[in-house]
Amino acid sequence: MKSVHFVTEQTTQKQRVLIVTEKNDVFVKELKAHLVTHDMNVFISPHIPEDSQHFDLCFIISFSRWLKENNEAIPTIYISFHTQKKHIHKIKPPRNSKLINIIGSVEYASSQIQTIIWFAISKQDHSPILTLESTFHPAPKPQPKKTFQFHFHFPTYLYRAVGIFAIFFYLFSFWIPLGITSFYSFKAAKYIQANKLSEAKKVNDTKNTSLSIASLLYQPVRPLYLFFSLAQLPDDLFVVNTTETELTQTLDQLINESKTLSGFILQPTRNPKTAQLAREHFDKTQQLLNKSEEQILTIYRKVPTYLISNSYRLEFQKGIAQLRKAKKVFALLPDLLGEKEEQSTLLLFANNMELRPGGGFIGSYGILKTQYFGIKDLTIFDVYDADGQLTAHVTPPNPIRDYLNQPHWYLRDSAFFPDFYDTYQQATFFLQKEMGLGSWNGAALITTSAVKNIIGAFDEVVLPDYNEKITKDNFYIKTQYYVEHDFFPGSRQKKSFLSTLVKQLISQTETANPLLLSSAIVEGFDQKNMVLFMNNDKVQKNLDELFWSGRLATPFCPESAKGNCYADFQFALDANLGVNKTNFFIDRTYDVKTVIDDSGLITTNLTIAYSNNSLSDVFPGGNYKNYFQILLPTDSLVTGVQVDGQQLASYDSETGKHKMIGFLIEIPPQAKKTLSITYNSSIKFKKGKATYQLVLQKQIGAQSNDVHFSLSLPKNVNLLNTNFSPLVKNSLILYNTDLSTDRVFFIELLKEQL
Repeated sequence: MKSVHFVTEQTTQKQRVLIVTEKNDVFVKELKAHLVTHDMNVFISPHIPEDSQHFDLCFIISFSRWLKENNEAIPTIYISFHTQKKHIHKIKPPRNSKLINIIGSVEYASSQIQTIIWFAISKQDHSPILTLESTFHPAPKPQPKKTFQFHFHFPTYLYRAVGIFAIFFYLFSFWIPLGITSFYSFKAAKYIQANKLSEAKKVNDTKNTSLSIASLLYQPVRPLYLFFSLAQLPDDLFVVNTTETELTQTLDQLINESKTLSGFILQPTRNPKTAQLAREHFDKTQQLLNKSEEQILTIYRKVPTYLISNSYRLEFQKGIAQLRKAKKVFALLPDLLGEKEEQSTLLLFANNMELRPGGGFIGSYGILKTQYFGIKDLTIFDVYDADGQLTAHVTPPNPIRDYLNQPHWYLRDSAFFPDFYDTYQQATFFLQKEMGLGSWNGAALITTSAVKNIIGAFDEVVLPDYNEKITKDNFYIKTQYYVEHDFFPGSRQKKSFLSTLVKQLISQTETANPLLLSSAIVEGFDQKNMVLFMNNDKVQKNLDELFWSGRLATPFCPESAKGNCYADFQFALDANLGVNKTNFFIDRTYDVKTVIDDSGLITTNLTIAYSNNSLSDVFPGGNYKNYFQILLPTDSLVTGVQVDGQQLASYDSETGKHKMIGFLIEIPPQAKKTLSITYNSSIKFKKGKATYQLVLQKQIGAQSNDVHFSLSLPKNVNLLNTNFSPLVKNSLILYNTDLSTDRVFFIELLKEQL
């Protein structure tokens, strides 16, 4: 029989003790601690609960009024504190209660805890009153004269709220003036961006007070922020606000210094002394440019990314890039302005509203001589003055002969090359034949669009001889009127007008906004509305690095990618042969679709949509008679050339450094036409890492056009990396941009075996 084991458990119920007090002082804590050591559950309350029968013992401290309120349901110990023995009132404690009078401090009472507890729980028959007296009696304080006083006691929670508010104010109060300061700094930055420096200075004067207050409130709490690693954001904002003020001051100094420098550059008297003074102010201006770049970079790096939009950040990046380019071209000034030796530069003025492959119809040319760090002389001539002197026959390119019906080639049509160096060589050839001019140090081509943007840096350009005020908005209309109205070859009005305008621009340089002027020049070169080639190797190297020479690109694969790389290339060129200015009314959009198939073969389709927005066949608008050319990779295989969906039966084709396709199209006013060219690569991507590179080159003088690019990949080809931020949808890569400058798309792929 199986035995059964019994286990006996013994349970002990702890006594429940209530301490009634409004002060949780040292004595109360000691009392509670000692009761707990006697295996009691202790509860503390500021008042006597309605139902106190759940407790075995109750201590009531310092409140004699509770003597009357106690219902005597449980044993109660009253503890009363007094300063002197005479203050003890002879009060008989209620039944089932005891009274302890303590003459002394709470510290003394704490030292008597054992006696108090023994008296409280003792059941022996003795007096229900115990008096404990300290041997130390502090001297009684003199009693003030009794006066009527009104006492108002704040509730405890109000003290706590005030304390919390004080701490909060101490820790965070600096954010209010710092936020106000940051708002003003952002406003000032917008004014700087809009080239309204005087407005930016006013805003900065307003923010100085709030910035000082914020700094004063922040310094005491900064150590605490550092301890908790929270100081980065406020520190950065203080740097941004301070640096923005310093930037405004630097730009103000830069404007004043650059105007002084302009005065020395334009001074008619050129000698070593003026060169020395110009160099001194050049060095000061260069230092201010470096300082402003450092300040702008500091602001850009310190502003948290979440405080400004992506578009504004892109504007910031664009401004930094432009400033760096301005610094680079500024460093070339001593060489360009003939500090050490005289320079002679050929200027070609091209009207890009009558677009040609090299920038536009050349209506005027100029000779710029510089010496001793300044402009020595500038002379502008009408192109017909030179072309009228040509006696030899020069065979023109076929499109000029066939579609412009011109059997001879002249200086005015020398910008018929996509590479400005070739235009420069052809123009110097004509000037040598026509005018006997030679020995150039370099050449620049300046389009109508570039001049228009430069005029935008001036409030207005006054031409007293013509009683005209030229602005950016009316420049083209006024130019067309004076250049084309009643014009015939050999007339002087075009030469006089352009010469007066350009010379007035130069003489009024000191009145221009230097920031707007430098921005217009940099933008003109960036967008290929101006190009410059110099024979000085040092200068030319810098121009090539800036892509400001108008050179024809030759795409190639980097060494690391050779063997599995395709360098695609497209350079679309227009030649307006309609003897009008229709390019003012022409819009173009580019759509480039590249497809890679399973085998790795690359097929590209380029579609260009033209819109002629001129209202009628009346000058300066009219029919757009365009000899279109496109340069493609030399080894590409052209599979289709279409106009409005119809395959062309024939077109011009030539292969050299690039493959060239050319044909004539005509677009009447208010009409549209679409060109489409399809070609295949000469290679197929192999298994492994592959590189696709596409270069879209912009024609000199062409207007900016929208560009839509897409790349379609097969299932066995994956995207690894790009140098742009496309939209990727499954196997389709999409990207929208513009052709305001040359564009390069670099794409890394990984091809797997099927």
